Amino acid sequence: MVAATESTIYRGVSLLLAYSIGLAVPFFLSSLALHQFLVLFTRFKKYIRIFEIITGVFLMVVGILIFTNNLSLFSRYATIWFGGE
Repeated sequence: MVAATESTIYRGVSLLLAYSIGLAVPFFLSSLALHQFLVLFTRFKKYIRIFEIITGVFLMVVGILIFTNNLSLFSRYATIWFGGE
C-alpha cells in the first residue's frame, strides 16, 4: 500500500483521505440521484415485461451466433451499415 510507505504519517493520512473521498463521492452522488431514478422507473414499470422478452430474444440470438461461430457475420454487417472501412 502506497500510504504505508510514505515518509511522513501526514502524507500517508492525506493519501488515505483522498482515496476515501474518491470512493465516497460516487456513492453519495448516486444516493442523491436515487429518488429521480425511482420516479422515472415507476413511469416505465409497465414496459418491463416487454423489455425482458426483447432482451431475452436478443440474448438467445447472440448465443446461437456464438455457438455456430457466425458472430463475425454480425460484425461484418454492422461495419457495412454504420459506415466502416
